[in-house]
Amino acid sequence: QVHVLGYTLHALLEDMIPKIECGEIDSCISPITGVFLEEVFGFVAEEKEVDAIRSSMKETRQCKANEVFELLARIVQFRPNITEIIYPLSKFVDELTSLSNVGKLEEILRHVGLGVARNKSVMPKDALLFLHSTIAQHLKYIQEQRAAGLSRRKREKGSRSTKT
Repeated sequence: QVHVLGYTLHALLEDMIPKIECGEIDSCISPITGVFLEEVFGFVAEEKEVDAIRSSMKETRQCKANEVFELLARIVQFRPNITEIIYPLSKFVDELTSLSNVGKLEEILRHVGLGVARNKSVMPKDALLFLHSTIAQHLKYIQEQRAAGLSRRKREKGSRSTKT
């Protein structure tokens, strides 16, 4: 059960983090983020919404994803592996359909930021380069979406004026 896996991973990470150095578990980040993204946005999240399941097991009562993302961001070797945490999250931006899920993603990103702030491997130059590339990439996407929306509105406006 993914609930139990997530609960156990959280307990292990919480215990290990003070004892290990940045980068020592980087090879595990991708599978760990997959488990917790499933817990927040996937089938596991839907299961947790069912009261009977939530109350039957202590592992399902709380979502530990935010804390885990913070712990991972705190211990990841920032350069080059912060992308192992951020990019899986950025995939969900296009797929978010509810305000509830937008709020969940914002909270995860807030916790990632808190973890990065405590990460000993973060050098200011690397952080600025990462921020610049991330903003530039998403700015291009936003501009493309805006242009697509404007051209769609022009077509709709044109079709309305030909109908009248």
